Amino acid sequence: MIEIRPAETADAAALATLLHESVRRAGRAAYSEAECAAWSPAVPDPAHLTAGIVDPDNLVLVAVDDGVIVGFGSLGPAPDHLDMLYVRHDRIDQGIGSLLISALEAAARERGATELHTEASRLLRPRLLWLGYTLVEAEWVERQGVRIERFRMTKRL
Repeated sequence: MIEIRPAETADAAALATLLHESVRRAGRAAYSEAECAAWSPAVPDPAHLTAGIVDPDNLVLVAVDDGVIVGFGSLGPAPDHLDMLYVRHDRIDQGIGSLLISALEAAARERGATELHTEASRLLRPRLLWLGYTLVEAEWVERQGVRIERFRMTKRL
């Protein structure tokens, strides 16, 4: 059974590894190797994720299955911004992302948000559409000199 709980600072290294492996392995289903490498050239510094975990303007939730973190997502710094959502590459399409999104939406409502905004990957876009998000526009960001497509999306809560 999947448990959703707030992230702890001790989770930061596991989250950094999960993010990197998700981008580099699962990301290849929708992005080129060059795009994945630019998006996550190395495992992020866990200190960056620790800073997000302890920042009171952010909320980072983790999905845990049998003691193992299998996904995480975050709101912030504004209460209406779905910032990150990553699921372990070998656990995609098992409902973990949807559980995290549901919990983050509930938290956003509790924080007074009436709408959520996000920048979704090609992988996340179909799931968000299925969950009631609306596509605002496609956009391109540059990472390490490589252009990567993502999608601005929104949902009324």
